[in-house]
Amino acid sequence: MNIMNNKKNPSINFDDFIRYVSAYNEAAVKNVIRAYKFAESKHLGQKRESGEDYISHPLNVAYILAEMHADENTLCAALLHDTIEDTSATYEELCAYFNETVANLVDGVTKLSKGLFDNDKSKASRANMRRIIMSLNDDVRILAIKLADRLHNMRTLEYKMPEKQVKISNETLDYYVPMALFMGTYDIKCELEDLSLKYINPNMYNFINKQRIDTFSEKGGIISQTWAQITEALNKAGIVADVKFQPKNIYGIYRKMQEHENFSGIHDVLAIKICVKTKDDCYAVRRIIEELDDITTMDSKYKNYITKPKSNGYQSIHTTVIVKPSTVIQIQIRTHDMDKVDSMGLMAYWDFSKGQAYNAMRDSLCKQFYFLNMLNIINNTYKDDDEFLEHVRKELFGENVYVFDVNGIRHELPKGATAIDFAYLLGEDYGNHLASVIINDEYEDFDTQLHTNDRIIVIKDENVKGPDVDWQSKAVTTRARRLISDYYSKE
Repeated sequence: MNIMNNKKNPSINFDDFIRYVSAYNEAAVKNVIRAYKFAESKHLGQKRESGEDYISHPLNVAYILAEMHADENTLCAALLHDTIEDTSATYEELCAYFNETVANLVDGVTKLSKGLFDNDKSKASRANMRRIIMSLNDDVRILAIKLADRLHNMRTLEYKMPEKQVKISNETLDYYVPMALFMGTYDIKCELEDLSLKYINPNMYNFINKQRIDTFSEKGGIISQTWAQITEALNKAGIVADVKFQPKNIYGIYRKMQEHENFSGIHDVLAIKICVKTKDDCYAVRRIIEELDDITTMDSKYKNYITKPKSNGYQSIHTTVIVKPSTVIQIQIRTHDMDKVDSMGLMAYWDFSKGQAYNAMRDSLCKQFYFLNMLNIINNTYKDDDEFLEHVRKELFGENVYVFDVNGIRHELPKGATAIDFAYLLGEDYGNHLASVIINDEYEDFDTQLHTNDRIIVIKDENVKGPDVDWQSKAVTTRARRLISDYYSKE
């Protein structure tokens, strides 16, 4: 049994694509075919570096989105996404031939011309990356198309020169992986990570992949036994469940090894995923597993992301068990809907909300207030594309800490943030009149760096007349620095 979930990327043909779309949205087929034929005629004679006709690329991009049950406009835009950039097609032509929504999606994905930057490719690349990131304010489907576009390009990266492979892979890790994580598209995130590592550090990629395969060869029998034991117990209890193997992706293992963990110490290299109908079933499954013979649960490894979801909406129960004599297995328990959100993130609304998916995506995105607010502050503060990308990477795409205020409300800040950043996160008034800070019941300096699970009390005093001049160098977030700067500008 092969459970390693290696991606096979055969070139998709048009007939298979249309059959797939027809199975979940037959009404979309007519316009999707029109979009394909339009793109095919416009790209006629163009070839990819693999030697394939160029149309194979937009077709594969559209198929990736169809696998998530993308709506009609998104599928059409995916097929057309390179027509404005690489052919004679115009925005006006797409509006007339399709509709304004499709044209706007294609325009949002289209790269800015290098001619606008004196043919400087690197400048154009940075400006385009900024444009892609800021598309979150316009239509999240633009970013969905770009992620699918990047995924297919990564799948076919073998046809690029080695230097180009490394450059594209680094860019993918720096920007596309965090955007996929923000969107909640776990499957795309993991594949982008693995493909990037494959080209950046092929030796490490091959080493970890071999270790995964060897681990399953050694432990596969025990895992299969455990799988069968759990399945039988759930059937007896009358719980309808889908039990699957869930191997950890190669880059995820690499990250843990970078944290000074040996491969043998990583407990979720091979996991078992159990999907059930309801939340109550999730807790019932855990109780059943705890009562099984030859299985010991590790309470220290229990995590309940159903009660407290991750910031990107991820929900699941994680429980780690030891199967006699000494095999450690992580078990993930969730509902089918939770699993769909885990795999597809915001794109799950294409299934959940059907015709209202765009509005549902937008509403869900707006709940990520901290991210969008900070994104817009960074965008308005830094006109230079290099500075913009640097601060997005550090403040939004880097590691975060999660701290609690006096009311027990959790707040998100970039790693390295100080009490000054936290005060300004609470509000301009708190920062400008900051008198003292209590962290975990101890008075601390204002430039004290914060750590996850810190409890912080900010004490303000109207007699404090503004921030100290040197706070700008002690603050990490653009928000805090800008508010401090604004204060002195007014003064």
